[in-house]
Amino acid sequence: MSLSGFFLSVQLEFAQSSSVFQCDEPYWMSPAESHNGTFTGDLANHCWSVYSREIETLEGFREKIIQKIEKDSIIHEGPIALTVSFPPSLKWEVSHHFKEGGNSIQIREEIILNTPSKNELFYETQSKEVKASGMASYLNSVLFKMVIQKKSSSRIDIEFRNQVKVSRPWYALDLVFAPIAKNVCLEKMEKVKKKFMSWFTE
Repeated sequence: MSLSGFFLSVQLEFAQSSSVFQCDEPYWMSPAESHNGTFTGDLANHCWSVYSREIETLEGFREKIIQKIEKDSIIHEGPIALTVSFPPSLKWEVSHHFKEGGNSIQIREEIILNTPSKNELFYETQSKEVKASGMASYLNSVLFKMVIQKKSSSRIDIEFRNQVKVSRPWYALDLVFAPIAKNVCLEKMEKVKKKFMSWFTE
């Protein structure tokens, strides 16, 4: 599906909702390249949602994120209040098990949630251990960031960033492997946005 087609499907899907979720073109934070057998992809995407009602604070989004973490994760530890940090943060250590493309994936990660200001919310996950089967077994690490900013009384901007490191299979050349890995990163970004859409449109 083209990006314009994706925008249209999003707007149609949420036509009955209190907001419309839209995104610009994804962009690379640094060159997506493979060196010495490891591909690094650092992809970002700027999105926004305009509401039909006034948004006073980001507290509702913060509570929704906490609910999602506790509902969708295997929690090993947390939430822990990091009161010595600035801004004060909450931290969890969790695991997620899922299947993708016939491959089984298990990721243990650390989640950080904080509010740098009354108009900004920061969410980050950093993998600590990745176990997977098939092609997914080449995945080394995943870093995901989401920054939510209140731009006006009715508009929320969301910046997504997804960074992955993937080991190149021994039989693949860097020149061939890198373009394939880049396409996978772009596909993952679309899945990430779809996953988080309900957080901002419900």
